Amino acid sequence: MSIGPRVSRWLARHSQHDWLCLAEGPPVLSITFDDINASACTTGAALLEAFDCRGTFYVAGGLTDGSEQGRATHSVAQLRQLYANRHELGCHGWSHRRATALSLTELAAEVERNRRFLQEVSERDGPLDFAFPFGDYDYSTKCLCGRVYRSSRITGGGVHRGRADLNLLGSYRLYGTGQESERWQEFLRDLMPGCWGIVNTHGVEPDCGPYGVTPDMLRALIVQAQGAGCLVLPVGEAITHFRRRQGGG
Repeated sequence: MSIGPRVSRWLARHSQHDWLCLAEGPPVLSITFDDINASACTTGAALLEAFDCRGTFYVAGGLTDGSEQGRATHSVAQLRQLYANRHELGCHGWSHRRATALSLTELAAEVERNRRFLQEVSERDGPLDFAFPFGDYDYSTKCLCGRVYRSSRITGGGVHRGRADLNLLGSYRLYGTGQESERWQEFLRDLMPGCWGIVNTHGVEPDCGPYGVTPDMLRALIVQAQGAGCLVLPVGEAITHFRRRQGGG
C-alpha cells in the first residue's frame, strides 16, 4: 500500500536520521548557493573571499553554460575557479528536477551523472553534499540520498541547535531585494554557541530577482556574522569542524 506525500514527508522528518552533535563552541554559519548563476560564481565568491570566507555551491550539471529565468548560469571554467579558490562544489541533481517527481531509478541515475560531472570538474572523488532541488523531498528520496551523500539540504528551518540531521539539513532563504534586514538579523541573533546556521540563495547582483541576493545584503550578512563571532564555513568544512570538536576525527 502506498502512502501519501504528506505522510511520506512526515516520515522523512521523523526517521532515517544521521545526527551530528553540535558541540559547544562558536556558532557556525554556512552560506550556500543553489543552481549556480554566473553572478554567484563571480560577485558572490569574490565577496566571500574578501572576508576570507568560502561557500558551498550546489551544482546542477544540466544547467551548465545555460540560463535560468533569463539569468546566465555557470560555466565549467567558473566551477573550476571556485574549486581552485577553495569553495565547495556540492550536488543539486543533474537536470534540476524535483526529486519526488523522479522514480528512484531515475533519481539514482541523476545522482551518478552529476557525481561524474563534478569529479571531472574538480579532478577528485570525495564525499559530496547535496541540496534537494526546490527543497522537495520525501521518505524514499531521503533514504536514497542518505546512502550516497555526506549531507542533504532542504529549504526552511535554517538554525540547528545542539544537533543536526545530516540527511535533512534546513536552510534560511536569503532571497529578494525587498527582504528587510531585520529578518536575516533575527536569524543571525538565533545563532548561539552550539548552533549551526545555513542560508541559501541563488544569484548575487543588484537586480537579483525573487530568488537571489544583492551584493550589499550579502556583504552585510557576512560582516554581521563575523562581528557576532560566527565561523563562516562551507557545509563540508562545518561538518568536519563539529566532528573534530566532539572528538570524532
